[in-house]
Amino acid sequence: MGKNRHNTYSPVFFIISSIVFILLSSAPDISAMSIDEETKLGKEFLISAKQALVIIDDAFVNEYITDLGNYLGQYQDTKPFPLDFYIAKDNQINAFAGPAGHIFVYTGLINLMDQVDELASVISHEEGHVEARHLSSQTEQSKLVGIGTLAGVLAGALLGGQAADALIMGSMAAGEQKMLSYSRDDERQADQMGFKKAYLAGFNPKAFISALAELQKGDYGVDQTPAYLLTHPVDSERMSNMEVMSYEQTASIKSEEVEHFRKLYPIFRTIVKAQSSDPKDAERYFNSELGKTPDSSLAHLGLGIALEKKEDYSSAIEHYNRALEGLTEKAPVLRYLGETYQMKGQAQEAINSFEKALQINSKDKSTLYLLAMSYQETEEYSKAIDIYNRLSYMDPVKDDVFYNLGLSLGRQGNLGLAHYNFGLYYKRLGDTETADFHFKKAGELAANDQELQDKIKKEMEDMKKDKGKDKAMKPPA
Repeated sequence: MGKNRHNTYSPVFFIISSIVFILLSSAPDISAMSIDEETKLGKEFLISAKQALVIIDDAFVNEYITDLGNYLGQYQDTKPFPLDFYIAKDNQINAFAGPAGHIFVYTGLINLMDQVDELASVISHEEGHVEARHLSSQTEQSKLVGIGTLAGVLAGALLGGQAADALIMGSMAAGEQKMLSYSRDDERQADQMGFKKAYLAGFNPKAFISALAELQKGDYGVDQTPAYLLTHPVDSERMSNMEVMSYEQTASIKSEEVEHFRKLYPIFRTIVKAQSSDPKDAERYFNSELGKTPDSSLAHLGLGIALEKKEDYSSAIEHYNRALEGLTEKAPVLRYLGETYQMKGQAQEAINSFEKALQINSKDKSTLYLLAMSYQETEEYSKAIDIYNRLSYMDPVKDDVFYNLGLSLGRQGNLGLAHYNFGLYYKRLGDTETADFHFKKAGELAANDQELQDKIKKEMEDMKKDKGKDKAMKPPA
């Protein structure tokens, strides 16, 4: 996997270089990027990131990292951007904040962090970079050190690996250390902001130090320094500052939310391990763990996921049930069990598992979504519609909620609302032409429904405004 990623070095570097060049050439007189400009850069960067990285597609781990990141984000003094979180399937020890609040955490870093407090410290630090808009200030600096330097650092943070290490170091050298000196100032500020957030949120204030200690103590070899340490330099002054900040706080603030994250963290790491490994490798690993501890509920969970990915659904169900016997936090396992029944074509058993999970946590968005899908499969459209409507008000909303809501409404003959929800779905995907078609169709079919007509009008006006913004920011030919 790492080899394939490194082969994307040239196109990704070209894409990111082009993005930075377009941005700077379109606004030569600004001292830093505006919010709108960085938002546009963020969209472009996200496309590049998803081309260069394999993003974990697992409802539980994505919900966990998003909930953790947004919980920490509540303690920001300013919120220039919404925060979005992604887990990259890569053993590189890395994490970084891209433009406009897109924060990436690599599975290699998660596997290294023994406690959620340590992972929270890394995430809160990255949020500090977003809050302080360090990338925006680096845009102005890039005029001094060269556009290639900024593009190189961005591409290096994205790619990881030895090729990227050389890219980052070469880019910094080309900038005559200017970028590195700014980076140290940024790191100190991000430390202060991140420490404050993590402490107020209720995490262990000493986790900042233990997380960096984990990163530094590894035997990486001369040419294998983790990408995280290259883009987030650590010196004695920075460590001393963090030690002072941590010892000034005698105890953590008690938080029920933090305790919940701590209880779920072993399950989260187990699922990350299972989802980021080849199914055969994961099967061998978790069988080995069961050889050491036959009653390990976490190993049964991980093995169940590996077997589900191999489409051995009967064996996966057996191991999920074994995992349920020993885990106090049963809701995530019930979700995987229901999903496996769903894949096996046993819709009623899937519904039973999802309903049991929701008795434990009625606000679990992923389980609600899967339950709605099962109701849709059994043609219980009214129940599916009720859940999809509920999900449409629970941020962040999965795009497919609107698509499946449209399908279910259409099955019931409510074509006006069906087309309206299809319009919302395609608008969120950025396909304005298809969205426009569905909004117009919804308007034709719901001529006497003034409330729906008003909603359609607002959505179409918003699309026009967004088009106008993109056109205004586009550089002249």
